[in-house]
Amino acid sequence: MNLYHFSEQEIVRLQSRDEMVEKEARIVEDLPEGDERRQQFHAFLDRDVPFGSSFKPKMTFWFSDENANQTWSDWCDGEQFRPERMRYRYPVHLNNEDDWLIIPDVIELDRFTDEYMDKAKWMDDCKRYGYHMAVDNIDWDRVAGKYCGVIITPYQWSRRLEGLSSGWYYPWDCASGFAFDPVQSITLGEANHESTDQARGENR
Repeated sequence: MNLYHFSEQEIVRLQSRDEMVEKEARIVEDLPEGDERRQQFHAFLDRDVPFGSSFKPKMTFWFSDENANQTWSDWCDGEQFRPERMRYRYPVHLNNEDDWLIIPDVIELDRFTDEYMDKAKWMDDCKRYGYHMAVDNIDWDRVAGKYCGVIITPYQWSRRLEGLSSGWYYPWDCASGFAFDPVQSITLGEANHESTDQARGENR
C-alpha cells in the first residue's frame, strides 16, 4: 500500500477526533439555520452513537491507496472534483498495522458487511421502504470498538452497484481507508505540495 492524505491546506499537526468535532461545530455555527451541512451536523450530535450507522463513519480522517487500481487522485481528476483540495499530499504511515482492518477482496468485504451491518436499521428500512430500498448501513461504533481504522484496497468494482456490500460501499469511490482517531493511529510524512504560499492549517 502507498497511503496518502490530500489537503487544500498545509497540516501543522493532526487533530484528535474530539478536535475535529469541535472544529466542525465552529464552522457550522456560522452557517444559516436551514443550511444542510449545519442540519446534518446537529443531527449527528443528537445521536447516541458517536460514529453513526451509515455509508461512512462520521468525523474521521481519510486517505487513499495511491498504488491501487482506483485512487482518490484518479477519481478527482476524472470528475474534476475540488482540485484545490489536492494541493498537499501527505504520506500516511500506520502506527501499528495489527490494529487495523485491511480488506483485500470481495470475500472479506462481504464478510465484514455481514458481521457489522446495522441489522436493526436494515429491518426498519425494509418495513418502511421495502426490501429493495433498504440500505446495508454499517454499525461503525462496533467497528471502532475493535479496530483503529479500516482500509479497503484494491477498489472492489464488483460491489460498486450490486451485491451484499454495494449499499454502503458505493460512495467510497476509490481504494481508501480512514482512521477513527488519527492522533492515536497514524503518522504523517512530509508533504509533497504544489504551492508553499497557502495558509497553514490542521487536518481537514
